[in-house]
Formats: sequence, C-alpha cells, structure tokens
Amino acid sequence: MSDVHTLPTPISSPPRSRRRRRAIVAVILLAIVCVGCWAYRQFTTPEIPEPFDVAGYVAYTLPDEKNAFAYYRRAVAALVKEDAVFAANPSFKRDEFWESWHATAEKGWDYAVPSVRQWVKLNGPMLAELKRGAGCAESLEFPVADAANEDFLSFEWGTLQTCIRVQTLEGLRLTAERHPEEAWSCFRDSLRTSRHLAMHASPIQTMFGVVFGEQAAQAAVVWAAEPSVGPADLRRAIHDLGTVEAMRAPASDQLKLEYLWLRANATRGTLGLSPTPSWVRATGYPAQIGQNAGLVVANLITQADRPKYERTAIHPGELHLYELDPATPHDPRLLPPAEIEAAATNSAAALAKVLRRISPDSAQQLAYCDPSLLLGGLWQASQHRDIAQAHRSALLLAVALELYYREHHEFPATLNELVARGILPSIPLDPLGTGEPYHYRREAPATRGATLWSVYTDGIDNGGVGLHDGKGDLVLRVPVPGADNRPKK
Repeated sequence: MSDVHTLPTPISSPPRSRRRRRAIVAVILLAIVCVGCWAYRQFTTPEIPEPFDVAGYVAYTLPDEKNAFAYYRRAVAALVKEDAVFAANPSFKRDEFWESWHATAEKGWDYAVPSVRQWVKLNGPMLAELKRGAGCAESLEFPVADAANEDFLSFEWGTLQTCIRVQTLEGLRLTAERHPEEAWSCFRDSLRTSRHLAMHASPIQTMFGVVFGEQAAQAAVVWAAEPSVGPADLRRAIHDLGTVEAMRAPASDQLKLEYLWLRANATRGTLGLSPTPSWVRATGYPAQIGQNAGLVVANLITQADRPKYERTAIHPGELHLYELDPATPHDPRLLPPAEIEAAATNSAAALAKVLRRISPDSAQQLAYCDPSLLLGGLWQASQHRDIAQAHRSALLLAVALELYYREHHEFPATLNELVARGILPSIPLDPLGTGEPYHYRREAPATRGATLWSVYTDGIDNGGVGLHDGKGDLVLRVPVPGADNRPKK
C-alpha cells in the first residue's frame, strides 16, 4: 500500500474575487458618473460677461503713505503685549488684569487696575501708528490684483483687535482725566478704522471691522455721558460721525474681491487654499464653482449697496439671491434667480455620500465642491454692512440725545425732537428694518436713561430686548449724563 499524498489544487477565495470585481465596477461607475457630470455641466452652465468691470477694479492701487493699512501693519508690529507688563512687575496678577481690562472697556477708567494702566502707557508708539492710519481716507490690505493668491486669514487680525482695544482704553483714560476732545479722537479713529476694514475687503476683514465699530460705539457712549464732555464736544462728535459715514466702503467691494478669488482658484484647480486632486478636477465641479460665482455675484451686487428696505425680495434657495428688479433695464449678466440656483446646484454632495462608503478621504475632497459651501455665504456681505450701519446710527443718535439732555435736562419724548431742535437734520432709518425710523424709548423712571435699538437680521422688532442665542435686537443703552448707573466695583 502506497503512502502517496495528493496536494489539493489551489482555489481563489470567492469572497475576495467578488470584492475585487465590485471595487472595479464601483470605480468604473464612479468614473462614468464623474465624466458625465463634467460634460453635462460644461454644456449647461450659462455663459455671461464678467459681472463687473474687472479690469478697472483690479487696477486700483494705493501708495503706502496714503494707505491706512500700511500704518495698521506698523501698529501691529509695535504693540507691546501684556507679557511685558508682567515681566516688568511680577507682582501683577494676570486674572486681575483680564478682569479689569473688560470692566474698564464697558464701564470706564475707574475700573483700570495698575497693570492695565501701565500697559496702556507702554503702547504710546503703537497708538501713534493707529492714529496715522485712521487719518487716511482710504485703505487697501493688499493689491487687488493679488486677491487670487492671498490667504485671507494670514494677517494678525487678533493682534489688530488688541491694538484697537488699547486705543479704547486710552480714550477712556483721557475721558476720566478731563480731556474730552483728545478722548473723542480715540473713539473716532476706531470708527474710521472699522470703515477702512470694509474697503476692498475680505469677509474676515469685514467682520473684524464690524466688531471694531461696535466696541468704539459702546465706549463713545460712556464718553458722551461724562460731565466733563460739554455741548461743544458733542456737536463736534456729531460732525465727525458724519464724515465717518461718508467714507466709501460699499458691500459690493467684498463681493468683487470674493469673485476674483473664487474664479482664480477654480481656474488653477484649487478650492480654498488646497490643491484639488486631478480626479476631482476631471468632474468639472471646481470649474463650475468659478463659472457660477459670476452668476451669483452679478445678482448680488445689484442690491448689495442699497439699504435693506430698498432691496428686492430674496428668492427662496440656498444662495439668498435677489429677485430681478423690474424697474431696471435688461442686463445680459443677470439671469432669473431660479436659473442661477439650478445652474449652481450640482450632485457633488450626493456623490460624496455614496463615495464615503468606499473612500472617506476622496468623499471629503468631492464634498468640498458643493456650491453652497463657497457660494452660499456671499450674500452675507450685505448683512455685515447692515449691522455695522446699525451700530453707527445708534451712536449718532446716542450722542445727539446726550446733547439734547445737556440743553433741556431730560431726554426727548420722541427722536423727532432732535430734528425740531436742530440737533440732527433727520432721524436715521433702521438699517435692518423695513424703512421705519430707528427705535427709541425714554425709560421710566427718568434716571434709567433711554434705549435705542435696531431689529436684528430676522427683521423682528422685540421691543428693545437684547440679543440672546441669535434672537433679539441690537440694543444701546443711553445713560443720564453724570449719573452713575453702572455696577459698583
């Protein structure tokens, strides 16, 4: 009997073969879908002329000696940070410093502890650079022609915000030491800086400008209520606020800059600041972002610089486009918003959801091509403009009310009395409303002062209830001059 053993014939694993075939089929199907989407979008995306005079916009330049931003860069470099204060005097406590910093900005110089006072004093050279910048009529962060290559987050925006806060503290110091004219110049300069940051501006730059304006307005109200501030100082402030308002900073500037950035990135195959993989570019989605940016911007800039209550209705959809104005002549660059929504909607998000089961990284790359991510926020340029306008209008009215109180020893029953007494030529309309005057209430008892408010972005009047979780009104409290209604230390 033979002990011969026969080896079994190797057989490939059926499950492994099936998985391999499925993967190949999935890749082929995905390739077909991607190429089909690319071809479909290439032939169906409407072609329009440039949405604005791109050549003229890109040609804008500004020499450093006339450019506010050149001085703001120097101010950022010259800032003496709080660490220097603690290094010079180890007995100072950091927690006490930060608590005092915020309390002083809200309530006045009496709340400034020695470490805060020393910090402000050390920053004299930085404040001088801020003042030079605020004195300029115009500002340009970088040449417009370089917009496609710029990282909007590269500038030290947080450091510039710290510089503005130091300037606010300096204004409050001068107020407490009875130098009202010099103190007002600090708040006025912060307001001018906020306007500069809306010129040829990126979204992040514009948002910081809104914050700077709000901070300056709150501090200026503290200034206006001080007994050392007389009628002449308040009239000067009203005049200066008119010059600040006249500074050119249209919301359409931001839209134009964003368009150049999106178009250039789409052309070179990048979304955000990261190169797009070749297979994603083959789908045509990145190019579609650039093409449809023109459609969206052409629509938005027709209304962006108008007051909210004069704009046309917003068309339902993710892009917040405006309905076409029937009173304006036909423009070949303007398509009905429904057509733009349809053209700017692609299947990137849906395909990414399917692809996520096979390759999560690839799915994420494809999902970034969803137009709503890069085009869906362009409409907010007008919203930033409206919010900034609301803060400036509230400050103008607050200063006018303080002047009225100096002359009549009470706040008026209605804002119309400011016009009747020759303090203001007219009452500003609520920038976020539907065309109604700014909202006002004289509080009772009289020691509680007065309240000014604008409705917020939802357009709902909450009767002067402040914002909470994104709901409520933009509220500014106007104190009785000389009355200490602030919380005690």
